[in-house]
Amino acid sequence: MGKSFVAAMVAQYKASKGQKPLCIDTDPVNSTFHGYKALGVRRLELIDGDGISSRNFDTLIELVATSRNHPATRRETAGVPSLSSVDHRMNPLAARGASSATDANGKLWTMQYIKEDGTKRFAKNSRKEGCFHVVGGIKALVKSPILLIAEGYATAATLSQTLGFATVAAFDSGNLVSVAKALHEKYPEKQIIIAGDDDKHLELTHGTNPGRSKAEEAARAVGGKVLLPIFAPNENSYPASLEAVTPQKFRKGQLSDKQHQALAKMKRYTDFNDLATKSVLGSEGVERQVRSVLDSLQHARVAHAIARSERSVPRRKRL
Repeated sequence: MGKSFVAAMVAQYKASKGQKPLCIDTDPVNSTFHGYKALGVRRLELIDGDGISSRNFDTLIELVATSRNHPATRRETAGVPSLSSVDHRMNPLAARGASSATDANGKLWTMQYIKEDGTKRFAKNSRKEGCFHVVGGIKALVKSPILLIAEGYATAATLSQTLGFATVAAFDSGNLVSVAKALHEKYPEKQIIIAGDDDKHLELTHGTNPGRSKAEEAARAVGGKVLLPIFAPNENSYPASLEAVTPQKFRKGQLSDKQHQALAKMKRYTDFNDLATKSVLGSEGVERQVRSVLDSLQHARVAHAIARSERSVPRRKRL
């Protein structure tokens, strides 16, 4: 039984129940499903040469994400993510459900889907390494005074809103180095700041702080600077009144309820989005901390430019 026939049968069944199915045909070869005119099937070409058309893919995601109807699709395209992982109740904006992942040249390679329970997924068998999402768009990134790279979308969005220019989301700490290198190669003239997560709770339970260490590694790889959030007292710090936590005790389950509660609280305060939305310091704290670093970089650039100018002026010969 053909897939077009099955999609048509499903759509007709939905229609018979009073629903208005969203019908989309993305098959690059056979557009049989599109031929069912009574169903109002929309055709979208997702394949563009050897890759995926980012514009049409974004259109597809927006259609499914914003539709209150039930999507029925006919798809037979290698490398195109399955729509089964997209919750049709999600909003179209990346911050609310789906983020495109492109390389430094703007080519779309995959999508990150965030479900209502917070679960994050990438399209199956797709490429993530070295890919990222630009909050504000690639064109806006070209105009940004610096390249500010964060782990997740929420952090990048918070920083973009605070600073007023495009920022980059690398999706996770393990991808920071690859993204930083790719962007440094694309924009060698731009300074790079890595806005890392400060996973102090993992230092206690696992003996490592991946947010900090990966941010530092990425900064070293491109000659950049690390920026970590500074929280109010007792927000991202372990209470001195409690017995110390060690990875050994954590693995053996030897922690008290109060220790677990303290660690859970620390986990809620790790990145700049947490600083803006959960900390008593709020968005003003984000503004102060980030602006101070940007100002210091600006002063350094001015001083460097003056020094170069002075070196380029020939010295007068003594009489």
